[in-house]
Amino acid sequence: MLRIIAPKNVFLPNGVSLKIDQTDIGRASFIRCAPAGCIADVPIEDNLLEQLKTGKIATFVVYMTPCEGVRNLFGLEGLKQGYDRLR
Repeated sequence: MLRIIAPKNVFLPNGVSLKIDQTDIGRASFIRCAPAGCIADVPIEDNLLEQLKTGKIATFVVYMTPCEGVRNLFGLEGLKQGYDRLR
C-alpha cells in the first residue's frame, strides 16, 4: 500500500494524481482527514510496483483548488535495490 498524506487544506474531490516519468498512473481519492493531514491510499499491484522500480521520477499532484495543483517530485533511484533487499 502506498499512503499519501497531504495538507488538510487540499481540495478533496480531485484527490491525488500520480505520474511515473511520462506515464499517467491515475488518481487516488482521499479516504479521510486526520490531524496530520488528508490520507489517500493506493494499492500497489504488480504493474505499479514494476513502474516504480524501473522509473526515474514519481510526480504526485495535490490540488489546492479545482484547477490548481502542487507538484511533488520524488526520485525513484535505489527503490528497486531497496525493495529487492527486503524480499
